[in-house]
Amino acid sequence: MLILRRFKPFSLLYLYQHLTGVVSVVTSQFDSYAGGIVGNNSGSIRNCYNRGSVSADKYAGGIVGRSSGSIENCYNTGVVSVVTSRFDSHAGGIVGNNSGSSITNCHNEGIVSATASPYHSYVGGIAGYTGSGGSIENCYNIGSVSADGYAGGITSYNYAGSIINC
Repeated sequence: MLILRRFKPFSLLYLYQHLTGVVSVVTSQFDSYAGGIVGNNSGSIRNCYNRGSVSADKYAGGIVGRSSGSIENCYNTGVVSVVTSRFDSHAGGIVGNNSGSSITNCHNEGIVSATASPYHSYVGGIAGYTGSGGSIENCYNIGSVSADGYAGGITSYNYAGSIINC
């Protein structure tokens, strides 16, 4: 269910403030991005939450599938999962693949899992994978995290990123 709200005094629509339904992406292409709010983010996302289920066969996140932008004051209580046998998978309570994104003041309470046999799965309570320049600050996870590869309460794999006060 998508909730549309109007700003006052303008008649602009404020889309995707939160999700309580199901998002599922399966593709024959190399990359698929599924997020409770946005699939692929290069902008700013603030003050959002997801309570729905999110699944994909590459990148899945409770808020964003893959992000190079910023995510602030968001949370996830929904189930996030990736199942594939074609390539590496990335699943996170907030973002599946953190490609230089800043994630601040976010938390996850949902179940996050991935299987990618015979490839690698990267599963984290906040970010499945954190790449160079990515940062995670003032975040916490109390959800369950499971993988047939790498798993971590905050992120499964931190490649030259920063994790502060988590």
